[in-house]
Amino acid sequence: MLRYGVNVQPETGHNKETVWPIDWEHPLENDFAIAEEVTIKGIHKKRPDIVLYVNGIALGVLELKRSTVSISEGIRQNLDNQKHIFIKPFFSTIQYVMAGNDIEGLAYGAIETREKYFMKWKEVSEEINKNDFHLLQLTKPIRDRAAKYDYPLDKKHRGVAPQGTLY
Repeated sequence: MLRYGVNVQPETGHNKETVWPIDWEHPLENDFAIAEEVTIKGIHKKRPDIVLYVNGIALGVLELKRSTVSISEGIRQNLDNQKHIFIKPFFSTIQYVMAGNDIEGLAYGAIETREKYFMKWKEVSEEINKNDFHLLQLTKPIRDRAAKYDYPLDKKHRGVAPQGTLY
């Protein structure tokens, strides 16, 4: 659905058309949103710390832990949330599952990735990756666009937003 689109018939008697929920050819034309502590009803309610949306479709979920708690706890929490007894249907569109804290940084995987296969997130910058021309070239448009904005996600810079607020 996300990559190949969805065939829909707009009206009876009309041919089917392919609709792409995400504009892959023009990524900046999509709508991006971040929501904090979204309550998801399943057999048991769960509240992921951060959910990342593209065009209203949940694509990423992030569990944040304080610095005294290992990101392994966040990874296990994400894995538990994917079980049938919690909120498994919510993960049907999720592409990235992440956990992080101030000390260990961020780790990520796809849905149902076992903890030992989670990867460490690596920042991309000309200072850190100066010899990785392809990575720098691939990420340049989004890094340039991000540099134009001064909207840190750190609450101490923006004031605390109410739970469930979309950005």
